[in-house]
Amino acid sequence: MKQHKFWAWLIALLVPAAATGQAHFHCSLQVNNEREAVVWHDEAVTFSLSMRNYEAWEDARYNRSVDGQLQAVDDQLAKKEISAEAHRREREELEKLRRRVRADTLGSAVNPWQQQVKFQARLKATGETVKLPVFPFSAAFTSPVAVLDGEGWYSQDFGIRPEQLAAMKPGEYDISVSLAGESSNAVKLVVREQKMPPEVAASEAMRLKLGRFFLAAKELGEAANYTAQILLANPNSLDGSSLQGEILLAQGKYLDALFQLNRALEIFNQTADTQEEPEHLLELIERAREKRGN
Repeated sequence: MKQHKFWAWLIALLVPAAATGQAHFHCSLQVNNEREAVVWHDEAVTFSLSMRNYEAWEDARYNRSVDGQLQAVDDQLAKKEISAEAHRREREELEKLRRRVRADTLGSAVNPWQQQVKFQARLKATGETVKLPVFPFSAAFTSPVAVLDGEGWYSQDFGIRPEQLAAMKPGEYDISVSLAGESSNAVKLVVREQKMPPEVAASEAMRLKLGRFFLAAKELGEAANYTAQILLANPNSLDGSSLQGEILLAQGKYLDALFQLNRALEIFNQTADTQEEPEHLLELIERAREKRGN
């Protein structure tokens, strides 16, 4: 059996063949970082959408395996283990194994893909279709054009503000999204009839959640109110100090941000029971230093 036939068999064994036909992407949806969430009637809700073209990803992975075999053939020639003619034939046969990676391109500069996402929601008790009052979080680090090829992976978060959720009917909702003819999985959102109890509203966990929600929504004053409440109740709150530093950084108050983030690092070093470094916190400190230097 010729070498190229053996390699073709080996590559096919290690890398599953992708489906034929046009490329298509997969949408995955979460609510509050889960497939199901139960919330108070006046709580904030976050939806996270991610997209990847698994067919293109498999084809690209297959081609990387072909590249590895091409390199092996080149190494054989360099070591004079095969002739130049055998090298040429083997490369030609291996190149025939290469797959075309089909990509999907969504959105444009004037019509970003994030604005093309459509939410579908159904209230389970009545079966009625409900229009969700969702809005996209700032996508400063996400391109308006999504190129879903063997490497591309994109995500976008959406939110419902507390007062918007309070205006919805309580109950269980089945929610999904569609984009360019593709639909996501469904997630379940259960909205309680009761509003948030005072002790829950005053908890650090809820204040952190709301502070992060409004930071993502670029409502920095509202986010800062929650961190102020956290640090008033607990001046040594690691998460509260870190979040306040991140808000100050977003406000362009780089010196204040650097001070607060270093304070958070000090708290971490005093209280952490892990040897792992706080990577996100260190990244924020480095960003504050760079911004201050500019």
